[in-house]
Amino acid sequence: VNVIKDHQVDVSGDDSAVVCRGETARYDVTVTNDGIQQEEFAVSTEMGELSRNRVNLEPDESTTVTLSVSDSEEVSETFNFRASSTTSYATHTMDVTFDTETCYDSQLSINPESSETAAYTPAEFDITLQNMGTREDSFTVSSSRGELSTTSLVVSTGTTSVATVTYTPETVGEQEITVSAEGNSQASQTVTVNSYNGMSSNVEFDESQTVCRDETAEFDEVVEN
Repeated sequence: VNVIKDHQVDVSGDDSAVVCRGETARYDVTVTNDGIQQEEFAVSTEMGELSRNRVNLEPDESTTVTLSVSDSEEVSETFNFRASSTTSYATHTMDVTFDTETCYDSQLSINPESSETAAYTPAEFDITLQNMGTREDSFTVSSSRGELSTTSLVVSTGTTSVATVTYTPETVGEQEITVSAEGNSQASQTVTVNSYNGMSSNVEFDESQTVCRDETAEFDEVVEN
């Protein structure tokens, strides 16, 4: 026996999506009038925004409704997409899943965190950039002082890339170096260089002598580097 329902609706289509935090997932859902009469159907969802909330369909006619969902945090949600007749018992519900992940996240570290060196003597620091996200990222590296071994790093997910920064202080005292990496995520760290005078000298000689008038006094001077 083939039972024909006067009123029947079906929903089908995209039912899952995984996107980055802040990105929008779009589900194209097809609503079909499987009944034998023209009907208006109200479309609803527990999450996100719909391209339209009502559709009018002839028998066997279909149309597509787009559902858009986004979230700035990491979430894993399951919710309903429903089409229900506004005049009869016809209704159909589809389960939809929505997941977000942290696609872009990074951490930058510098070793050593501080260094002592004589003025005009180079100090070198090792830079390690770690990709903690779920997607590959390309970074532009910059430094407030010194010279970088590279200004561009491409880091695959779950891996690290390295570079160096070399700085030659020309003055005595403590100075800061800030290294930054900017891609789809950003990371930075600041280290210090304490420079001292590496070229000092000491002069010693007899401070005084007593001589007669018209005599010449001689002083022995010792210069020590």
